[in-house]
Amino acid sequence: APFLLARPRSGGGELPDAAVMPALLHSLRAVRAHGSLGVGRCRGRGGGWHRRTPTPAPARARTTCSSATEVLAWYQHSLEAQPLLTKMATSGTIFTLSDLIAQSAFSAKGPAEASGEKSAETDAGLDADRVLRFALFGTFVHAPFFAAYFSAQDSFVADVLHLDGLGAVATKLFIDQCLWTPFIFLPVFFGGMVLMEGKGVDAALGKIRQALVPSLKANWKVWVPANIVNYSVVPVDLKVLFINAVSLGFTVYLSLVANRGKDSRREEVEVEG
Repeated sequence: APFLLARPRSGGGELPDAAVMPALLHSLRAVRAHGSLGVGRCRGRGGGWHRRTPTPAPARARTTCSSATEVLAWYQHSLEAQPLLTKMATSGTIFTLSDLIAQSAFSAKGPAEASGEKSAETDAGLDADRVLRFALFGTFVHAPFFAAYFSAQDSFVADVLHLDGLGAVATKLFIDQCLWTPFIFLPVFFGGMVLMEGKGVDAALGKIRQALVPSLKANWKVWVPANIVNYSVVPVDLKVLFINAVSLGFTVYLSLVANRGKDSRREEVEVEG
């Protein structure tokens, strides 16, 4: 046997208890080093023992995990070094991608085409001016606007109202969905897009009246659950990134609404619950 828990003393009897544990630890180290009890070893078909090699994780999984971690670390470093510029670049990219998706995947299938008429937007192909408007809005309006809003909202709820926990989440959700979105963001978005097309204030106000109610209903279905997560667990510096990630899909919807005809109710985009 590779070790003994006790051995006779010169005068008879066994080792005292204080000497048992050192002897046991020494024996266990010998077992681990030589594999006498099969530690780190397995029996082969011939009955002999061979050393077992740990199975490494797949290379692709390690690479993917490492890449995602590096990208997140780079983004957090950029937020610390240049917070506003990083949020502007992220938001501009999201808005650009959203409109490209809206134009390529959805705009070609409109109500005019469903009624047998030919869609002028389909023949025109990609509207580069429209993509540019979304890129500019996301970069120079959406990101600074929301960065300032989240900072002011957090300060107001924490420092003025002195709320935290569920009370803070509920208050922020009320401010966002009942005040900020219907009276500030959606009017600024729809009106701003019309003004960027070179149209007048009357046209901008008409677009706001036409698109506000259906867009607000759709907004509540998407952003109430999303903002519960955003306000409860997402750090302040990552709030705009989280909003942009969720808004990639929702901005596709906004792009469709912003570019539908103003006179026909058939062309309003409806989100079915």
